[in-house]
Amino acid sequence: AKRGLPSVPQLTTLNLSGNSIGPEGATEFARMLSENFPASLTRLEGIDLSQHLEAMKLPSELPTRDNEDIINYLRIVKKVGVKMPIAKIILTGPPWAGKTCLVHRFVHNRFLKERKMTPGMSLKSWKVPMTDDLEFMFYDLGGQPVYATTHRLFLHTRACFLVVWNPKAETNRLDRVHEYVRDLLDVVPDALLTFLTTHADEGAAELSESEVDALREK
Repeated sequence: AKRGLPSVPQLTTLNLSGNSIGPEGATEFARMLSENFPASLTRLEGIDLSQHLEAMKLPSELPTRDNEDIINYLRIVKKVGVKMPIAKIILTGPPWAGKTCLVHRFVHNRFLKERKMTPGMSLKSWKVPMTDDLEFMFYDLGGQPVYATTHRLFLHTRACFLVVWNPKAETNRLDRVHEYVRDLLDVVPDALLTFLTTHADEGAAELSESEVDALREK
């Protein structure tokens, strides 16, 4: 069977409905399909491929896709291979922390003097100089609490997470920062977080060791 699928050059539709292969059989079939994908296949029924991404060694971003999308992805991989030199960086934290200014500095290499509060989310890309097409994709999440629920939709992915806040701002109190961290970890429990304080040039106080320890614990 492992060699059977690719040996059927005209196979376009495969329906596994009613087959008693069970969960383990479905996982094995999905793995086999990813390793020996028949390029002519366009439709698969009776199995949800998004439930077997780990066995298929596919990106974790794909669970929101249906079988057609996953099959198209496998077809591209088989035909030309896939190179995705993109690093996704998600910035979260209270409003007016400096997230947008930080992204602007990366992308345009200059300080953003006049700015408005980010409405919802801002998406910016930056091609890293002196690399082979390495690109950073910045997801600048607006800090207003009203957007917290919507932001969860963008957290189900592999990414670098930056928690940004301004220690001088009343709206950026450490307990408020904890709220953003908890929201993030509720969605991505194993996320590795980098904490970044801003406005150091304006005399923003550094965190004490006890505050840093409390942040780690929470």
